[in-house]
Amino acid sequence: MCLKKPISINELTQASRPLRNMLDQIRVQCTLCAQTGLQRGSFVDHVNKICPKSVVSCQAADIKCPWKGPRDELQSHLLTCVFEPLRPVLSSLIAQNRQLIDQVQKHDNEIKKLIQQMHQLQP
Repeated sequence: MCLKKPISINELTQASRPLRNMLDQIRVQCTLCAQTGLQRGSFVDHVNKICPKSVVSCQAADIKCPWKGPRDELQSHLLTCVFEPLRPVLSSLIAQNRQLIDQVQKHDNEIKKLIQQMHQLQP
């Protein structure tokens, strides 16, 4: 009886460069938008930069807009996004908050040092 043992990723070997280049030329279909004729080698770029059905975040995600949706709905969302008009105020508040967090961390470190020094001075 032959028992097949699963192989690990470490046991696999990478295909040769010429073979990978040939495979990258194969035409594939996008599983999200169904576009055909995409080169396999540029499929990731299609999904990350072009695909209208790829899920993207709002450009105001950095100021906490929670919206995520298909790329082809982003422009519609931006017309109603309540975060983007608040960007100047929120960006300023976020920057101030980061500075305050840094100051608190520095003060915490100073307090720890002072406590250590105080313990060293006690008999």
